[in-house]
Amino acid sequence: MNFLIFYKNDFGNDNLYYSELEGNKWGEIQKFSKTISGKDNERHGSISKDGSTLYFVSNRPGGFGEYDIWYSVK
Repeated sequence: MNFLIFYKNDFGNDNLYYSELEGNKWGEIQKFSKTISGKDNERHGSISKDGSTLYFVSNRPGGFGEYDIWYSVK
């Protein structure tokens, strides 16, 4: 899998972005959907080996601490 995940600060809010390798060049940078990159801070994304699950860290409501590990299944 040739998939790059990173986060950047969008005016005080950290959001997850991704790009896919297309041949020998990286494709257009895209922001994850609002269900993943919403109004809270999302950082440190990682995809499972089979590509079906995205794990990330967020301070969104419903967690147990300041930043918790969340996941989203494709």
